[in-house]
Amino acid sequence: MTKTLVTLKKLANRKVEDLEQNLAAVRQGIGQVKVALVRNAEEMVRAGVQAAEGADLMMMQAAQGFIQRLKVERAKLDGLLAQGQAREQDVLAALRVAFMERERYDILHQRREAERKKSLAKKAQDGLDEIGGRVGAAVEKT
Repeated sequence: MTKTLVTLKKLANRKVEDLEQNLAAVRQGIGQVKVALVRNAEEMVRAGVQAAEGADLMMMQAAQGFIQRLKVERAKLDGLLAQGQAREQDVLAALRVAFMERERYDILHQRREAERKKSLAKKAQDGLDEIGGRVGAAVEKT
């Protein structure tokens, strides 16, 4: 049973490591989306300033078209950010469960080790008691 428990502990540790790597990747993706959102906002401000400064009607229309494209891109980025944050919450929940599972196996393993040591100590004490009984019996005979 101990070998099975050790194997379960290893599997639980691996699961935690995999989820931690997954969480890091999700958070990196969220960071990239946030950078893209900032870049989008900066471009939108720049395009708005150019549209306001533009005296030429064609230039103003082009800037408005660019701003519309940036708004569509912004909506997509907002959706990606929401998906990333939802995925992050899912991975965090799975990670909590994996941590609890790993902790449960650790506790079981510690209990089994304590039981094994207690059993060995009892066997050793029983052996000493038996030897003591024999020595005592031999002393009484003499």
